[in-house]
Amino acid sequence: MGNHKIVSPVAGAVVAVGLYLGLGWLWLAIPAGLVAWGALYVMMAPEGAFDPRKRKIEETMAGVPEQFRKEIADAEDRIKAVRKTAYAFPGDEPIRDDILKITEHAKAILEDVQHQPKDYNRMRKALTHYLGHVETIAGRLTYLRKQGGDDPELMERSRATVKDLVGVFEQYRSKMLEDEVFDIDARIALLEQEIGGEDIVAKLKRDQAARAAGSGSDGAA
Repeated sequence: MGNHKIVSPVAGAVVAVGLYLGLGWLWLAIPAGLVAWGALYVMMAPEGAFDPRKRKIEETMAGVPEQFRKEIADAEDRIKAVRKTAYAFPGDEPIRDDILKITEHAKAILEDVQHQPKDYNRMRKALTHYLGHVETIAGRLTYLRKQGGDDPELMERSRATVKDLVGVFEQYRSKMLEDEVFDIDARIALLEQEIGGEDIVAKLKRDQAARAAGSGSDGAA
């Protein structure tokens, strides 16, 4: 009996300490688990799920026809592609700054349309037709650079056309332009035809070879 009287209080104390520590860890584990679950939920949530502006746009766009929503999504991707292409030009190249200005205007137009879908028909040409041409021109010019350098006259015409396109997007952004700009459409078509074929690549390579030969003969002299 005596031994039991000694062991029981000790065992009770051990059990009590164990329960205390166990419950203590439990109380720590519960908040930690909740924090971890919350962090996981935030990470797994769709982009913009906690952005009230994003939710507002989604609500506004809910009644917009599927074709319009697809074109708007395509415009978002095109803006990103054009910006990426712009950075392929040297930092001191004026055409780079103008292309970036166009993407800023296009992004602002897109945001306006997302908040006021009723304006989409009026802004549609800017986000599909003209932005598509900017992407084509910028992409083709960077390709030509990689193939054989620059044609000064061609680049000058390209800069002028892109600069005029900046003005077109500015007018669309200020909602002053509602009709087609036939003059610039014709110039865009002419420029794209000029830079779109392989003839221009061959010409650039011939010019590059001629410059190389000229510099070589100068050195020999």
